[in-house]
Amino acid sequence: MKSWSLQLRESPPGRVDASPICLSELGESDAGGVAKTGLACDGRRVELGELFRVRTLDATRPTLRIEGDARLFDFVGQRHAYGTLQVIGSVGDHVGCSMSGGVLTVTGSVGDFLAAPRGPHRRGMTGGKIVVRGDAGGRACHRMRRGEVIIGGNAGDALASLMIAGTVAVTGRVGDLTGYGMSRGTIVTVKGDFASRPPSTRFGEPAILRSPFLAVLAKSMNLSAGPHREIRELADSISSGALVRRGDFAVGGQGEWITPLA
Repeated sequence: MKSWSLQLRESPPGRVDASPICLSELGESDAGGVAKTGLACDGRRVELGELFRVRTLDATRPTLRIEGDARLFDFVGQRHAYGTLQVIGSVGDHVGCSMSGGVLTVTGSVGDFLAAPRGPHRRGMTGGKIVVRGDAGGRACHRMRRGEVIIGGNAGDALASLMIAGTVAVTGRVGDLTGYGMSRGTIVTVKGDFASRPPSTRFGEPAILRSPFLAVLAKSMNLSAGPHREIRELADSISSGALVRRGDFAVGGQGEWITPLA
């Protein structure tokens, strides 16, 4: 399986459906084949080589690296299933939608619907790890079913809405309706958002939790975080004890919203 580096030449003239940019589509092609991969830009077909410089990448495991300001590129990492997808910069909407495995990292920020389903589909992320160094837009992790997502900045409204399982950690602020309709799964945030966001009609009163589960959760977050200091600090702060609220009671949910004790 080959690895590829895609360096953005210049911003495209419109929004791009970048779903073909994935290891399963590009991994066995040669450089010419990768460059001829078709993308949809506002309904017009463009070739990947028109927008990116395509180079092979020397990597120990299958890797796809995208470099540049890719905020006009949507659906990057759609159905990502194995290997590593790296975005050096920011990227558009629906990053990692319906992802099932592997690792996806973004050094900048992402748009709306991170790790969510695409269109009418009902299954969001079902496995793997996503680490976003910056902010995430609205409805991140919508209908998430499994996996781990770490957001090193702020998250928009309806984070982890209708979540079924998995873990979401945010080191910054979160928007309204976080955890709306979640039936299971775990959300980890800073204490300020814990106190102000979950309404008592949907989530229980905070209770002190001291459990080996917290140490396991913190270890997993630290392994995923790499060099990101804020993420490591949040993980370490919950390792020995935390506050937890359960919900969403409106759907009979048993999800967990965890924050540090202090």
